[in-house]
Amino acid sequence: MCIEADSCIIAPFCQVTPIAYSACDGRVNFRGWSQSMHELSITQGILEIALRHAEQAEAHRIIRLNLVIGELSSIVDDSVQFYWDIISRDTIAERSELHFKRTPGTLRCLVCGHTFPLGGQYVCPECDGKQVVAAGGDEFRLESIEVD
Repeated sequence: MCIEADSCIIAPFCQVTPIAYSACDGRVNFRGWSQSMHELSITQGILEIALRHAEQAEAHRIIRLNLVIGELSSIVDDSVQFYWDIISRDTIAERSELHFKRTPGTLRCLVCGHTFPLGGQYVCPECDGKQVVAAGGDEFRLESIEVD
């Protein structure tokens, strides 16, 4: 049985918060533990959502979770998988498969309104505008859960 969970947005725009900003050289420094802690809490949220939906469906086992992760979100698949293997122990989600579907990042120019793929550039290909915002690829959601 597949439970649709498209309304389960885990984090609308997951970004790691910079730990330090250097006014001297303008660099932002990230410490590894902040990324890890970020993904631990997100993985705990995934488990809570999955268990709630599985319980509502009277499932005995969660087989697979289908996650949609945007290119612009700061989610690292391996970190989520690592935490999943630990926190899902002794639950009906133990040994379930996490399937990660990546969506491409897109930007929208605030000058001309043109939307374009990220592709490593932050300048509008239409007008050379440098004022851009994320238009897509910043999502992170649990799309569906497969259960027995």
